[in-house]
Amino acid sequence: MALLHQATITPTKLEVAAAWAPGRAWFAGRVAPPLAVGSAFRFDDPAGEVGIETLLLQDADGATVQVPLTYRGAPLEGAEGSLMGTMEHSVLGSRWVYDAAGDPVAVAALVSAILNRGREAELEVDTAEGRVRRESNASVLGSGVGTRGTGGTGDVGRTGDAGGSGGPGGAADAGGPADGSAHAAHLEAPTPAELGVPVVHDVSGATVVEAGRVRLVLPRIPGASADELRALLHPDGVPDDDVVTGVLTGSWTGQPEPRILALLELRG
Repeated sequence: MALLHQATITPTKLEVAAAWAPGRAWFAGRVAPPLAVGSAFRFDDPAGEVGIETLLLQDADGATVQVPLTYRGAPLEGAEGSLMGTMEHSVLGSRWVYDAAGDPVAVAALVSAILNRGREAELEVDTAEGRVRRESNASVLGSGVGTRGTGGTGDVGRTGDAGGSGGPGGAADAGGPADGSAHAAHLEAPTPAELGVPVVHDVSGATVVEAGRVRLVLPRIPGASADELRALLHPDGVPDDDVVTGVLTGSWTGQPEPRILALLELRG
């Protein structure tokens, strides 16, 4: 459960994101400013310390731009390159805003969701009358995982896997297990301490994240297939041996058909 507050935030999340994004390698020539508010979803931090939110903004041409954020009450040591800015929250005080790709708490939450067919966090707003449930305007689902050996293609995240109908709840959405098989069993994601501060590389239209045993690709303008995203991890065309793979798919306002928001490779 993600707890939200009725608060004034200065500058706004959109203002922070819109000021930061044009300096990224994935922005120029692909995103048409200005950016506007679209949809969003959140993951929980089990420790309750870090806010984790992905903004799905709209550019001037109507394309969706994925900007995942974390909100912290103090700077994250070693993550200076992922700091997007600071803002003042009328309830929580000063907040340091990070590109979530460079925050180990957010990466751990994302990996856990992919491994275990997780969904977005439920939302509650703390009001003067008590806590009120708020519906998210974006829905996401982790695929579960498959394995890939030498030269294999895996059973998760194949081209077209995210094109299933009915939102990201269908069994075919990302090729993940839909029954009680071993692949559907709970898998422990690496902890933030095990991951350390991620190494982040902006590439063609996406961000590659490396942290411990984890490699992720986050398409900044969702729409690529899993094979296209995987090629960003393996430009030489040679896949790693013995990794488990999975994806996070999502649908949101104006985008009813699921699209891939993250591709995972987890080494043994």
